[in-house]
Amino acid sequence: MKNTLFQIFIATFFSFSSAYAHKEWIHQFIAQEAYQFLENYYVNNGCSLDALTKIKNAIFDERTGKLFKGSIDDRTNDPWLTNFGIAIGEWREDTDDPIWGYNLLNGGTASVTHFWNADYGDNTENDIGLGDPKPNALTKAKYYLFGGTTLNINMADYDFKSKRLINGYRISYNSLVEFYRTGKCKLWGRYFETTYEPYENGPIEVTNYTYSKIWSMQILGRVAHLLQDMGVPAHAHNHEHPCPLCEPDYYEMEMGGSWDVVGDGTNCENMDGILNTPYAYNYTASTAASQGGLIEEALSLDDVSLIRYLFYSSNQLADFFPSGVNNGTGEGSLPVLCVRLKSKQIIKAGDNSLNNGSNDYVTSRYQT
Repeated sequence: MKNTLFQIFIATFFSFSSAYAHKEWIHQFIAQEAYQFLENYYVNNGCSLDALTKIKNAIFDERTGKLFKGSIDDRTNDPWLTNFGIAIGEWREDTDDPIWGYNLLNGGTASVTHFWNADYGDNTENDIGLGDPKPNALTKAKYYLFGGTTLNINMADYDFKSKRLINGYRISYNSLVEFYRTGKCKLWGRYFETTYEPYENGPIEVTNYTYSKIWSMQILGRVAHLLQDMGVPAHAHNHEHPCPLCEPDYYEMEMGGSWDVVGDGTNCENMDGILNTPYAYNYTASTAASQGGLIEEALSLDDVSLIRYLFYSSNQLADFFPSGVNNGTGEGSLPVLCVRLKSKQIIKAGDNSLNNGSNDYVTSRYQT
């Protein structure tokens, strides 16, 4: 993956990760601004923008020229059968978990793997009070990028041989870049209406350029989402904040524009523009450019080292700051309005520990 466009694109997100905390639409907004940052970099360095076309088309709706917003392609009514893979992956990483399938029925939520207390090691699991400890965000990102597990692709299709509707596939690949380039993966089985049917003699090797291109873009969007979450203090020191239970993260709600317009409550998932303009919209590609980016560093690191560098650096900067989560006080009928009062916050302190190592970038930020 070294020196690939995927690698450089992921690196651009670091410029934004410590500036935001993220509702789903904020993740998509970051994708828009990260692309603009990357495009500006290409122009300033005399590079052709043709190389960015596929990434641009996975973020922006060609019908309008604007950022694609939402969790599903309105043309196909299918989250995986879409050209807007990066934008949709940014959103859906919070709503479904293709690797472990965590949800409220099996000991977690889709976002339970979006935390990482990096002070305790790269492979430490998250113990945030939702059943058994869960894998951390860095672990999940490496699975997405470098393989080593299976993914469930919940996409509608049709099996002409058995004349049955297919609800999804279970696949694996050696690396996301290889999957994108060659279309090669292993197919472990298929989901039908009520059953999962693995292949009797084990996984079969298949090549499908069409699906590999669109699926890879969504997986890339999901990796970007995980990196962005590392810039949220609550995610950097395992401070759970289930919004539907009246325990949202204050920073996340402010940046996402999700507090009620009268200032005394929230209906957790209010989309931007319905109530308040998200504060995060004040931070753009220009803001990031004024602070400097890490694209040059991306070009000098191998793939695994780069991902660790970006996740760890962002995590440690966020971990320095405290997080404040609502204490669960609610008003009214469902969906509840959660009272927003500073006195009702549960504060989790930040720290300046670098027990798991440092680098020049983190050290310089800690000294400013």
